[in-house]
Amino acid sequence: MKTFAPSCATFIVLSFVLVNQALAGPLEDADAADKRADYVTALQLVSPLAQQGDAGAQRRMGIMYASGKGVPADYTEAEKWFQKAAAQGDLEAIWNIGYIHHRGLGNFKKDFAEGERWYLRAAELGHLGSQTALALAYGTVTASSAMIARRQNGTPEQPTKEISLLNLCWE
Repeated sequence: MKTFAPSCATFIVLSFVLVNQALAGPLEDADAADKRADYVTALQLVSPLAQQGDAGAQRRMGIMYASGKGVPADYTEAEKWFQKAAAQGDLEAIWNIGYIHHRGLGNFKKDFAEGERWYLRAAELGHLGSQTALALAYGTVTASSAMIARRQNGTPEQPTKEISLLNLCWE
């Protein structure tokens, strides 16, 4: 019986390893290729899935174009892929669109209002990064407004947007 236990444990461990390898899909394989800096392989794995409409793969294509890994850096192409993923409700893609517009990356004009629109959409759907970014952005604006108001009449404006967005972060 003592010889059975190590053999059984070895079998269970090997079975777990083999099942996990069998369950790994193209996106997981693309992640592994990305970690090895094998961006050509990552692109080959992700591209067909993105073309077939997989939102996660579409977001990955956007990231690849935004970072220039495996493809020439191109924010217009990145935004196109993020839009496709966002149309399927991918929160990271929605956030990335906001980031591109907010920062004015590539050929996009810096447009906080457009960025805010996308951040707000992601925040309302529960994206913590968007909630935090908006809360901080509104807080900065409100803090500046409060200082000006204090100087003028001693009554600072009441912060509203940043407080409600920070509350969303903690719900």
